[in-house]
Amino acid sequence: MPCGSLAANAVFFRIGVISYNLYLGFRGLCGSEYAGSQVQTMRWRIFNTAGKIVRHAGQVILKVAANLRAAFAELRQRCWEIHTEAITA
Repeated sequence: MPCGSLAANAVFFRIGVISYNLYLGFRGLCGSEYAGSQVQTMRWRIFNTAGKIVRHAGQVILKVAANLRAAFAELRQRCWEIHTEAITA
């Protein structure tokens, strides 16, 4: 157990369950390319992507590698569709 307190351990494991469920949802949004991937693969291919956050003219822009722009655009579109479905339901 990571902590000496039962309540702290319960919080630790709940956070783990929430993060795993978010990972499964995120993996489902990424399409068939990542359908059978593990957490390490997702982290390597998506989260460890070289990118740069730029602030210009009052906007915050994320610049990513050219070969991943299509994947990020599709992921953003799917997230927007889920959001609009949840609002209209």
